[in-house]
Amino acid sequence: MNEATLHPFLPFVLPRNAALSGILQVSSMPLTEYGRKKGKTCAKITDNEGMIIVRKWVRNEVVMAKHLFVIRHAKSDWSFDVSDFDRPLNARGFKNAPQMAIRLGSHTVQPQQLVSSPAKRAITTAQIFAEHLAVPVSDIQTDNRIYEALPDTLLQVINELSDDYSSVALFGHNPGITLLANYLANDDIYNVPTCGIVHIRFDDIDDWASVSGGTGINAWFVYP
Repeated sequence: MNEATLHPFLPFVLPRNAALSGILQVSSMPLTEYGRKKGKTCAKITDNEGMIIVRKWVRNEVVMAKHLFVIRHAKSDWSFDVSDFDRPLNARGFKNAPQMAIRLGSHTVQPQQLVSSPAKRAITTAQIFAEHLAVPVSDIQTDNRIYEALPDTLLQVINELSDDYSSVALFGHNPGITLLANYLANDDIYNVPTCGIVHIRFDDIDDWASVSGGTGINAWFVYP
């Protein structure tokens, strides 16, 4: 197989364990990924019943992009009898969380890792998402810094993420979640509602440590 035999805009199919001329071992890739070379998208690979469909082809090295899902916790109630940290989800929150998790599960990219504030309303939201995304609840990471954090602290958390994951969901709180989404994507979202999801794509970044203000693109913004 060589580059000349492949039309750049027509898909072709390979077995899952095939290697693309020694350039890319597709069997090691997540189901949906986007690659780049010198800032340009060069490959889109999706799984279809054990086969790999390659939408575009290049002969050069492919570097994977990063995907961050900034998710605000589902709706909770205020109560003078419960501390802010221990506030549980209310009926609306328990309704919205699985609905939004299902929407994320049908998105073109899904998170491989979930990182959450340890506050009850955030971790409960993350657990509901995990159940619908086939991510083991035991694999959810909590980080105390996310609770009540502003963008500078949240960026530290992001920069320390493992590069073993190309897509990560971060569950947190406002105003930090909205401010973070706007900061990373140079956007002007007025407010990320409870259980809202902002998918920020970093096309020219293959390590989390390089994520900073304005390096991402708001690829998808949905809410209940």
